[in-house]
Amino acid sequence: MKEELDKRLSQLNNEPDVSNLARQAFDSSYAHVRNEARASRKKRKKPIYMLLTMAAALTLFTMLSLDGTVLATFNRLFSFQDRGINQVAMTSEKNGRTESATDQHVTITLEQIIAGQHKLALRFAIAGDDIQLGDVTEFNLEYRIQAKDGTYLDEFISDTKPLNGDGGLIGHRFDTYIDQKKGVTIHEILAESKDRDIPSLDGAKIHIETLQWMQGDRSQTVNGNWMLPLHTTLPNEIMRYEVSGKVGKIEVVHAVTDMTSTHVVMRVDGERYDENFFFDNVYLKDGNGMIYRIETNYQMEVMNGKTTLTFHLPYTIKDATQKIDLGIKGIDMVTMTDSDK
Repeated sequence: MKEELDKRLSQLNNEPDVSNLARQAFDSSYAHVRNEARASRKKRKKPIYMLLTMAAALTLFTMLSLDGTVLATFNRLFSFQDRGINQVAMTSEKNGRTESATDQHVTITLEQIIAGQHKLALRFAIAGDDIQLGDVTEFNLEYRIQAKDGTYLDEFISDTKPLNGDGGLIGHRFDTYIDQKKGVTIHEILAESKDRDIPSLDGAKIHIETLQWMQGDRSQTVNGNWMLPLHTTLPNEIMRYEVSGKVGKIEVVHAVTDMTSTHVVMRVDGERYDENFFFDNVYLKDGNGMIYRIETNYQMEVMNGKTTLTFHLPYTIKDATQKIDLGIKGIDMVTMTDSDK
């Protein structure tokens, strides 16, 4: 399956248009494999990375059967199989402009950026004549993102370096692809907001400090100074929800939907919950009857007999309806409406 997927991806053309039917197929395929992944997590049989590879392949094959012009869009997709990020990539023109910086005979190019209030996705291409890739098994890139006003929005650095801010975003995920023939390292980053929205990136810069390739017990480290401006042209439309009905056992502190996800902070009575309880039971039901669940990790804080949860749901502004139900199965549910309506 992977070989066929690679073959299909190599046929990308330059058509930017994607039909609504293809987009529906994308969501349908995505939802199917995500359900399989959730079932697998319960049974602990099939590794999640295998299911995500299946998701990429199933999505591609389904869409290709419906829309031959969809290939170009896949060139813009990130490899995390994050519904919101891929939805933006599929339904928007490629935003931002390519930026490059060279230091220590290594050139780093920022090829793609998707920045919402809740998630930030970045794709880099790293190339250098002195880099010996070989059979690289791991790659690390250390960086800091600094806003126009000088504050630090995100820092991902080793423990041996001091933080210039409070550390910034959480939930960092990474994916690396090594093209040995071309001598290029493709590195993708997906970061999620913590307990606040991601501030505007207008005038922001990313400062890359260290690159490290690892091959068994060998490694190659390059320290330098690569400074790249962050440009994004995507609209920053959001929808804020507030409780419109009764307040019961669930207190929703924050529920905001943007183009990448819905960021939720909620409190519930009790302190002792199994780690999978909220994965299995937290849900958002939109006005069309569609159900959305937690897919990535969540934060949990226990205090004074209550548990506070902070998490993201794959419900985006393109899905948004005026009314939603947000609940925890077996505990309670609250109805929420768009606060601007």
